[in-house]
Amino acid sequence: MRFFAVAVPAVFGALAFADQETVTVKDLTIRDNNGIQMAEFSLQEPNVKCSGNDFTNGNVVTCGESKYRFTVTGSNSDYKLTLYHETGLAAGRTGSAKAPVYCHAGGNGQNDFVCSQVDDLKVTLDS
Repeated sequence: MRFFAVAVPAVFGALAFADQETVTVKDLTIRDNNGIQMAEFSLQEPNVKCSGNDFTNGNVVTCGESKYRFTVTGSNSDYKLTLYHETGLAAGRTGSAKAPVYCHAGGNGQNDFVCSQVDDLKVTLDS
């Protein structure tokens, strides 16, 4: 009985961690001109490229032909990247992180900014 009392929590604890994954975001670029006009980046593992240009009303964009999706929210150098990974029919993981970016004038008016990733960005996704 003692083995059961120790083994069951250990198994369920391991299962909880199995429902997590951490992805590394590289080369994030955001274009903001009175609203986010474009965002693009790569997920280092599993080597997926993501790009989108419609983030109005919380729109979620699919990363190429992969099972990853994303959205970007925020403004004025304060952005949040939310990632989704579909792992099965109506099942998946999600996670969000503040995007470490530096923004500079984009050249298309006073409200046009191009923001580039300046530090590592790891996002933990869980169910």
